[in-house]
Amino acid sequence: MSIFPAYRPILAAAALFCAIAAGAQAMDKEDPLERRLSARALDQAFPEADEVGEVAGEPAVAEVLIDDALAGYVLSTYDTDPIGGFTGLPFDLLVGLDLEGRVQGVHVVEHHEPIISHSSIPPGALDSFFRQLAGFSVERSLRNLRATADAVSGATVSSELMRSAVLSSARKIAAQYDMIEGLDEGVRVDMGSYAPRDWQALLDEGAVTALSVPDDDGAALEVYAALATPPGIGRNFFGDSWHTFHISALERGDHLLVFASIGKKPLFARTSRDGSFRVVQDGRILALTRDNRLGKPSIIPDGAPFFSERVMFRLGAGDGFDPLQPWALEFAFSDATHSLPYALPGSFVTGSDFALEEAGYKEPTYTLFGLLRESRLNAWQRVWAERAGDIAALLGLLATLTVMLLMQDRLVRNRRLYRTMRLGFLALVLVWLGWIVDAQLTSLNIVTYARTMISGLDPALVLLDPLIFLLSAYVLLTLLLWGRGVFCGWLCPFGALQEIAGVIARGLRLPRVEISESLGERLSAIKYLAALVIFGLAIWSTDAAQVAAEIEPFKTAIVVGFARHWPYVLYAVVLIALSLFVERFFCRFLCPLGGALSVLGRWHVMRWLRQRPQCGNPCAVCQQVCAIGAIRGDGSIDMNECFQCLDCQVEYFDPASCPPLVQQRKRAARAAAA
Repeated sequence: MSIFPAYRPILAAAALFCAIAAGAQAMDKEDPLERRLSARALDQAFPEADEVGEVAGEPAVAEVLIDDALAGYVLSTYDTDPIGGFTGLPFDLLVGLDLEGRVQGVHVVEHHEPIISHSSIPPGALDSFFRQLAGFSVERSLRNLRATADAVSGATVSSELMRSAVLSSARKIAAQYDMIEGLDEGVRVDMGSYAPRDWQALLDEGAVTALSVPDDDGAALEVYAALATPPGIGRNFFGDSWHTFHISALERGDHLLVFASIGKKPLFARTSRDGSFRVVQDGRILALTRDNRLGKPSIIPDGAPFFSERVMFRLGAGDGFDPLQPWALEFAFSDATHSLPYALPGSFVTGSDFALEEAGYKEPTYTLFGLLRESRLNAWQRVWAERAGDIAALLGLLATLTVMLLMQDRLVRNRRLYRTMRLGFLALVLVWLGWIVDAQLTSLNIVTYARTMISGLDPALVLLDPLIFLLSAYVLLTLLLWGRGVFCGWLCPFGALQEIAGVIARGLRLPRVEISESLGERLSAIKYLAALVIFGLAIWSTDAAQVAAEIEPFKTAIVVGFARHWPYVLYAVVLIALSLFVERFFCRFLCPLGGALSVLGRWHVMRWLRQRPQCGNPCAVCQQVCAIGAIRGDGSIDMNECFQCLDCQVEYFDPASCPPLVQQRKRAARAAAA
């Protein structure tokens, strides 16, 4: 650490900058809602709004006006339900919510997700991601939203938590302002979903039931019944405006029943007098009288017949009516009593998947070869089940590497076979682990784990990305056993990219630049300093740590596949170009993750890279073979710099290149000749 004093001014300046940045950040989040709700924010959160009305309530909510009439509200997730992201810091998202409990839009005030930072994704990608929520009812499950593949959706943890923050906050405000009933784990009538349906579709779906009754003179009486409370039925019956009007006439918990008939004789005109017209549910008789009669509605679906009679009634919990339970319309006609059964179809019922399945409205779905019921899984368990294939492949990859390390003495005896296996493994790590499933560890992962342990954050956050979690656990285990080399030499996609680039350079016979031992020691100190800066800045500001972590080109070259702004792409390309001439230039001298792992793995248990007494003096073959300069002039191996590439072990077991083995073979030959 003799270089540390020289860098004190830099560290102090960076710390001061981050403290100022953190203070400004906190001031932004703590600003009143009306200050955060700028014209641009309103345009994104509630695109059709004309202006903002009163801002009031606890948490604060802004009224949104269209043509001077209340159209909805804008809320802040930070004020309402401050869900933390992958870094543990909460989002501040402004969410527009109309009076029917539907999300209108989202404006991002602040977030701290490194994978979807402004420098990581194309401009507008985050806005496009949130536009997928427009029109989404807060009563529905996010599992019903099929997000399109994009740069944000690919960041599994961040996108999942952001959408959860939007839905959780919007649900709280919707329930608080009586847009929806308080959400629980049960099932309820779906008051947020709507899809246009004609008359035949309503009949086919069971939203309307019908019964044909013969008259005394042989003519038929057609009777129809429906529960018109849910918009999926009522809006198709009456149109948007009239359905809203009829629903507004109901008390909380009441429901709208509609009956109609086609026939020569009136059916409903006698109901208020003789009691021959009633609803029966679970053995109870619910009277339909003038007291709960609402009038004569117009029924307008495409294809609907011309009704001779139409009538609406109001029934609710106070009458003992449960819209989710089957009921029947009973009426007397032609000296007989008839019953028209009705059960609300599952497409007009909402609730948690488990509750819907338990109530019989939905068939259970199973995952992981039919072993797990999806509705019983929480967020991180569902992600693990969905990525079971990737998890199995990763475990297979790690098991293969473990076997290779345990059998290294046998593998390295065949030089060509070993080089082929190593290059094949590195290619798999680069293409599949890096570019396909984005499992690239970064120094920010260590920051996140540290914050989780120190700050008491929800540990489930780190489980939302199973590949990163499993890879981190394996790296921690191997760090204790063998040191940093297992990850840096075998499991880092960007490291694999550099080594493959070096192999190509040797094939093209490009000149190689050898770094002296003394210069290498000075340059390698940079990665330790970079790690110290990143982890030190993380104490004051995660955003500042993210900026400092851009020294790692992992996000550019691996996670987003070079789809970033040109300065980041140029930086990554320059590092790869340097690796054509200097073996693993970035890994050896600049990588803060490698520096952190070197410190953490300094006291590993096993030291099983084989050496002989002759190593270093007089033999220097392994030192010349080690392309990264981890073998010193005295023959010792600096395990803080070693990548476990095993090239020295190939020489150790090669009787044609290891001088002690060559001499031993010559002595044996002379003894045999004598």
